[in-house]
Amino acid sequence: RISRRQRAFLTRTAVLERMSGPLCDAALERKGSAETLASLARSNLLLVPLDRSGKWYRYHHLFRDMLLAELRRRQPGQIPALQRRAAQWCQDNGVPGEALEYRMQAGDIDAVAHLAGVVGFPAYQHGRVATVERWFGWLEDHGAMESHPPLAVMAAMLAAMTGKPAEAERWAGLAERGAAAAVLPDGSLTMEPWLALIRALLCRDGP
Repeated sequence: RISRRQRAFLTRTAVLERMSGPLCDAALERKGSAETLASLARSNLLLVPLDRSGKWYRYHHLFRDMLLAELRRRQPGQIPALQRRAAQWCQDNGVPGEALEYRMQAGDIDAVAHLAGVVGFPAYQHGRVATVERWFGWLEDHGAMESHPPLAVMAAMLAAMTGKPAEAERWAGLAERGAAAAVLPDGSLTMEPWLALIRALLCRDGP
């Protein structure tokens, strides 16, 4: 009972974890998404409001799974482009953590590495240890940690502070191997101060 335009909106926005009018507009490269979301919510199409102002929504999880399966079946090539546009909107609008997740889904390794360097420690400080470990694990699985040694430094520090000495040593080794060619995000000329901090933190030469 829905139009082809509504069906396209539903399937394509299913790549989004949560939805607002501006985010949907950016991902779909169209206008009027806020009105479409409000209309769908009134139609009871398994759209769940996330606030009282009608700004943010999400799909019921099983409904979203069905929509994503339909999108993968009909238009799989559109998914990375939708994710990248959503990521860019999130970066531009102060939600880099969500941008990182979309970049991961799109397979944008360098962009994930950059964002992990920006939000890794703040996320850790807010208690999201498992999330940060997942980010670093994804980058390691994609062969990115040796080419981004500052992230290996962060991973080593995180492992040390959460009681995982063997893992901390492994990350520290990655950081040391890539240190000579490292380009540091803050413009520093050398990683040696960070490596010294890791050595101290791991008590490699004793207290």
